[in-house]
Amino acid sequence: MIHSGRIRASYYQSQNKKDLGGFHLCQVTSETFRGHLCADMSKLGLIPIALVVLTVSAFVLSYIWAVVRGDVSPGFPYISDTGANRPESSIFSQLLNMSSFTAFFVMYIRYKAVQAIVLAVDGQESRWLARMNKISACLGFIAAFGVCVVANFQEGSDVEAVHFTGAALAFFPGVLYCFLSTAMSYHMHPRFNGVLICRVRLLISALCVIACIIMSVSGSIAVRQWNSNPPPHKKYKWKPGDPGFVPHIFSTVSEWVLSFGFFCFFLTYVREFNKFEMEVVTRPLVTHLDLQPDGSVNMSVGGSNQQDQLEGHSNSGYQLGAGEPDERTKLLGFEDYSSSGSVMSRPV
Repeated sequence: MIHSGRIRASYYQSQNKKDLGGFHLCQVTSETFRGHLCADMSKLGLIPIALVVLTVSAFVLSYIWAVVRGDVSPGFPYISDTGANRPESSIFSQLLNMSSFTAFFVMYIRYKAVQAIVLAVDGQESRWLARMNKISACLGFIAAFGVCVVANFQEGSDVEAVHFTGAALAFFPGVLYCFLSTAMSYHMHPRFNGVLICRVRLLISALCVIACIIMSVSGSIAVRQWNSNPPPHKKYKWKPGDPGFVPHIFSTVSEWVLSFGFFCFFLTYVREFNKFEMEVVTRPLVTHLDLQPDGSVNMSVGGSNQQDQLEGHSNSGYQLGAGEPDERTKLLGFEDYSSSGSVMSRPV
C-alpha cells in the first residue's frame, strides 16, 4: 500500500541525460492515488529464488523418498523416474505445479522488465529487441507449461506419451529461451547491462545445449539397447551390466546438469529483478456494486425504489476516472487507466 509521506524513487525520461541517470525522488501522498488500491512488489528478486527452491525441493525430496522405498536405483535415475510411483509422485506433482506457476511469473517479469527499462530511457523499443522479447517470453511460457504437463502426467502411467511430450516442451524451448535471453542481454550491452552478466548467461546457455544434446542422443541409444535384450527388472532400476547402462548414465547425468543449468540461469535474474518494482492497481469503475460501469442499474437485484436510490447515489460525489490526472500521478506514470485493473513495472 502507498501511505502518506512515503518517499520512493520513480523513473522518468530525463531530458538532460546527465541528470542523476534519470532518477527522481518524489513524495507520494494518499491523495495522489485517491480511489486506487496499489499492491507493491518491490522484491521481485525473490521470485526466481522461489522458483529454484520449489523445483530443487521437488527433485530432491522425491529422489530421497524413491531411493528409500527402493523404487529407483540411487545412481543417477531420470528425474521423472523419482516421481513415477506413489507416494513420492504426489510430492513431485504438487511442488512442480507450484514451480510451473512461478516460472510463468518469472518469464512475465523478465518480459516487462526489458520493455520497461528500454522505454523509460529511450522512449521507444527497438524492433529487434521488442520482437526477441516477445518470442523469448512465448518460449518461456511454453517451457513452463511443459513442466506443468510433466508434473501431472507421470512416467509409467497410461499417459506416458503425454509425459514425454511435456518433457520435450520443457527442455527444448527452455534451451532456446536461455539463448534468446542471452542474445537480448548482449544487445542491451553496454547501455542497460554489463558484459559480465552476458558472458555468464552465455556460458550457462552453452552448458544447457550441450547437456540437452547428450541427454537426447545417449537416451535414445540406451533405450534401443535395452529393448534389444530387456532385463527382467523395470527400467527404473538400471544396474551395471544392463544393456545400454553406460549411455543411460550419460543421459541421466546430462538431464540433471541441464536442469541445474536452468536454475543457475534463473538466478542471474535476481540482481536485475531487485531493481524493478511492479504494481497491481485496482480501480473501481462504479461507486456502488449494484451499478453497471455505464451507469445503468442491475434490475435483478431490486425494485424501482432501489433503482432511484442507486441512481441518486451514482449522481452524488466524484465521478471515478473523471478529470485529468494531477502532475504527481503523471510523474509516476499512472495517467492512463482504461480498465478495472492494470499491471505496471518500472526501474527503481
